[in-house]
Amino acid sequence: MNEKVSVIIPVKKIDKYFYLALNSIINQTYQNIEILIVVDKGYEKEMLAATSTLKKKEGSERIVIVNSNLFGIAAALNVGIQKSKGTYIARMDSDDISELSRIEKQINYFKANASCQVLGSRAKFINEDGKPIGTSPQNPKNKNIKKLMYLNNLVIHPSVMINADFIRKIGGYSNQPSEDYEMWLRCLELDKNSIAILDEELIQYRIHQNQISKTTRTKGQTAVCNALFAAMLRKINIFVIIGLTFNITKLVFRKIQNFFTTKQ
Repeated sequence: MNEKVSVIIPVKKIDKYFYLALNSIINQTYQNIEILIVVDKGYEKEMLAATSTLKKKEGSERIVIVNSNLFGIAAALNVGIQKSKGTYIARMDSDDISELSRIEKQINYFKANASCQVLGSRAKFINEDGKPIGTSPQNPKNKNIKKLMYLNNLVIHPSVMINADFIRKIGGYSNQPSEDYEMWLRCLELDKNSIAILDEELIQYRIHQNQISKTTRTKGQTAVCNALFAAMLRKINIFVIIGLTFNITKLVFRKIQNFFTTKQ
């Protein structure tokens, strides 16, 4: 069967990165897709004007502008999920680039692996100018993902494709920091075999300078600890306890490191 894939792209602004991201989806080898561009309320007319030529070329059903009047990326993604019509939902950020065979390869994996509900991939890292600066590490075997996910978020969010029925079953994204990691933990609680990661670099993930500051890393680590604490409250198991202890230790170390750095 040629299942439809809904690609959700939350967008804050129209820039050169946005057009690169959008074209990488438009030109996929797998063509049964709809592209939902989720924008803030009041930005819809500007986005319609910016994409009008593409909409005429691709057909009105291929590119859909979705208006979100809710704050935050989690809320925007949930609006996109609500409006989507696909059997599968693919994530995409407006500053990254998908390899042209990405959707096709992920669909083929779903067809061959019935237990998989959430499928990510590895990534090539690029800088603000699009130059390669590295790759994500090789993945562990999928059977080990559940244990290792409590130590670290192994899933690169914009690389993900998810079974639409499954994401609705778990209630979509929660509106809190580290919204993706928190949701992966709920996925694993519902089905320990639900997450897999393709050992291929199917996206080019753009690293910006403001993503790698010490303050940003500390905030991100705090969000991870909060997500693990919430998971422990839902269901206590040894892997959650180990993961929470490990990540609290990382958070304390980073705060101490930041303290002494600022004193210099």
